[in-house]
Amino acid sequence: MVRAIGGEDRADAVIEVLDESGIRRVDAAETWRRAARFKHRRSPALGDAFALATAARTDVTLLVGADDDYDDVADVPVVRFRTDSA
Repeated sequence: MVRAIGGEDRADAVIEVLDESGIRRVDAAETWRRAARFKHRRSPALGDAFALATAARTDVTLLVGADDDYDDVADVPVVRFRTDSA
């Protein structure tokens, strides 16, 4: 998206900033299979399934809002950053 709006140089600059900030890139191709399993077992939105899969694959805690979509998640550490809905 950045490349489409700001060009290739801008996209490269954004990636560099993300790399310098400590954000790790995760290979989406390797995460899809796990996301599909979450989608099948829990029926979350695709983005939520991918977030769960990414957290599980990288062994990190997933930060979530106040929605109840993650109430029964036991195989990925989940921490809520707010208790009221947006």
